[in-house]
Amino acid sequence: MRYPSNFYGKVLSSNGLDEFRNLGSKYEYMSKNKNHIVIFFGHITSEDEFIWSGDIDLTLDSEKVDKASKQLRKELVVSDGSYKEIYSTKSGFSKDYQEIVELVNGEYINKFGSSGISVDYV
Repeated sequence: MRYPSNFYGKVLSSNGLDEFRNLGSKYEYMSKNKNHIVIFFGHITSEDEFIWSGDIDLTLDSEKVDKASKQLRKELVVSDGSYKEIYSTKSGFSKDYQEIVELVNGEYINKFGSSGISVDYV
């Protein structure tokens, strides 16, 4: 079944993911939420169809994405600004994510700096 495009947005919004959501200052948000997996200007797609964009804290929001996926009966994929897959409701965190973030001296760091994924400032 194919839904109208605004239907996806309504389902995501009903789960607390308003489109174009802005978490505020990257520095301030990450200072308060150390070690969270946050994608600034992230995207959610389904079957190569763009359905959502905004800031998303996967540490807090992955369950919301999973719930929306079940309601839509579709796999949803969360990606960064360059559409590099980070999280899928079907398979969890991707291998790309494993390459983006590495553990150094007990602290997570973002290897791509400006890609929009912030895990912690070290």
